[in-house]
Amino acid sequence: MDPGTAIAVATLSTKVVSLIWKYSSDFKNAQSSITLLANEIEAFKQVMLKLEELLKKSSNLPALGSLETTLKQALLDVENLERKLRPGKGAKTMERLGKRLKWPLDKKEVEDWITTFQRLKATVNLALNTDTTSFIIGVDANVVQVKQNQDIVDQERLLGKLPFAAGASFDSYHRQHERQCMEDTRVGLLQQFQEWGANHSRPLFWVSGMAGTGKSTIARTLANRFKSSGTLGGSFFFSRASGEANNAFKLVGTLAHHLANALPHLKGPLCEAILNHEDVVRQGLRNQWKELIVTPLSNVRLNGRPTLNIVIDALDECGSDDDIRLILQLFVEVKDLKSIDMGIFVTSRPEIVIRLGFANIPDIVHQKLDLRDIPRDDVEHDIMVFLESELRCISLQRKLHDWPSKHAIGVLVKRSDCLFIYATTACRYIGGMDWDPEERLSEILSGGSSGEGDAITGIDAMYMQVLRTALTEGRGQKEVDKLCDRFKQVVGSIVVLFDELSISALAGLLSLQENSVKLSLDGLHSVLNVLDDTDSPVRLLHPSFHDFLVDYRRCEDGRFCVDEASMHGELAKNCLRVISTALKRNMCQLSTPGAPPQEAERHTLNIQLPRHVQYACSYWVDHLASTKPDSRLQIGFCDNGEVHLFFQKDFLRWLEAMSLMEKMPQAVLMIQKLANILEVCYPA
Repeated sequence: MDPGTAIAVATLSTKVVSLIWKYSSDFKNAQSSITLLANEIEAFKQVMLKLEELLKKSSNLPALGSLETTLKQALLDVENLERKLRPGKGAKTMERLGKRLKWPLDKKEVEDWITTFQRLKATVNLALNTDTTSFIIGVDANVVQVKQNQDIVDQERLLGKLPFAAGASFDSYHRQHERQCMEDTRVGLLQQFQEWGANHSRPLFWVSGMAGTGKSTIARTLANRFKSSGTLGGSFFFSRASGEANNAFKLVGTLAHHLANALPHLKGPLCEAILNHEDVVRQGLRNQWKELIVTPLSNVRLNGRPTLNIVIDALDECGSDDDIRLILQLFVEVKDLKSIDMGIFVTSRPEIVIRLGFANIPDIVHQKLDLRDIPRDDVEHDIMVFLESELRCISLQRKLHDWPSKHAIGVLVKRSDCLFIYATTACRYIGGMDWDPEERLSEILSGGSSGEGDAITGIDAMYMQVLRTALTEGRGQKEVDKLCDRFKQVVGSIVVLFDELSISALAGLLSLQENSVKLSLDGLHSVLNVLDDTDSPVRLLHPSFHDFLVDYRRCEDGRFCVDEASMHGELAKNCLRVISTALKRNMCQLSTPGAPPQEAERHTLNIQLPRHVQYACSYWVDHLASTKPDSRLQIGFCDNGEVHLFFQKDFLRWLEAMSLMEKMPQAVLMIQKLANILEVCYPA
């Protein structure tokens, strides 16, 4: 192999790292991920330098000889990134004027590049380590070793075909700041769950509880402890607000991927299943479970019978009741596995479809625990520990002395009525940087008692306090009306979206200025996770805030209530408007009309199809289906209506966009759903 390619990659990598640091003044809160990208490229460069050194010593390196294509691709990748980061012609002028260079990559692109360099580094390192060992001992790597390394590369390629929801893993990048149980809280519960996870007397364990009782925090903590003990087989955290985690489409593929990483011996049988059933990833859940989970686990050869656990959180947020019923039926099948002691830990609200699903499972197969059955004293102790810790931090940050009093903490504990989300929201509200913590704590304490057994009323009162402080207090009527209208437009959209969007993407979808969206979210950080980085997704702190806003019986102030059906209608119109104005023919300038969508480079795709355009293309039918029947007619199921005009002008461009996003199967399902809607609106 010619060492020149390795030298070129290393040299260009140095230039890319240097370019990244030129943008350091524009990093803001994104600095951690961008720094991580720079570090990954630097680490990759060091691997290239080692490769160059080894190639100079010997040209007879079989394992590295198989990487020629990989290195050529690496050079192309580094060149593409260098072009993307290269400042424009006006950069020097901007520097003279003291203006900052604007960082050209969004958060998703940064994460994609990090993944690219991690994979390249791992692939080269594998061959490099083999040939380094061979060189040191003075023998050539034998053919068998080279084949083994190539098999590993092939396995990773096949595993890459599995539908994989990276954001659904308990330790995914987007979940890194989500809380786990504090020390000295949930002690007895976690001990019980860990004992079950070490020896599954019954393979299924269901933990249920109402919104805000800490189910997800328990699930994250348990998954982390299983991971530390080497018994985590996989995790999938459903989320109503996430496009990839609010349904079961990627559930089996994600779990199969996790299991293959937990049990390396499983990769062979799993890859064999993918080869023998290439279309299984597009089949139903039952076939996927059989071919990708049960059969590989039945065929794998292991030493002994290892114990593994799968953690499933918020099953109730899987979008389909039919899928939930089927998932529970499939989970039961782990009891018949001979090669492995598999346990599945499930959390959810006590929705009827899940209650009935477990009712149909024999008690010998599952056990359950309702968090409402935990003694009140135990829960109140844990909430008190949480409040003391959080308020102590606020006190230190704001230099408050002898604050808060034990009495105040005791009142908050009683007000929480065993809801951790109440305590969390209260602390975020009290700690808001633009307000006096003592004043805000007094507001909460003077707000009246919810009383025991009235937990929903308590959290509703907290949400109402947050909204009134942010939108109405100390303002004139005209300003209040304007703020409330914008709140409904922006936050109302956030609570019904089918996937998370950033401030910049929301602005594009709603046809607003970024600053207007940002101002609409100011004062709401107690109930929303909003970062300064406008490319980071805006998230609800907890699903109970959604439940509160869309229920007129709970949200008593009509100025804040969100009419879900009407909001879906507005978003459907916004999506169709974005499609009509943003799409054009051959957006990514592919070489020929029949060129595969993979030809489009990721950063080019994200420029030509920004996040809000991708969202509009992916979800306009879902929003249309979620409106009321009469609204669908008004929106466009008529001559020259929005839908009619879409098929006249934009249909082919939309198909091209879906193809570029590699979502053609979803496009087919969207057309089928649209046909079903038409049958309802215009029955034969």
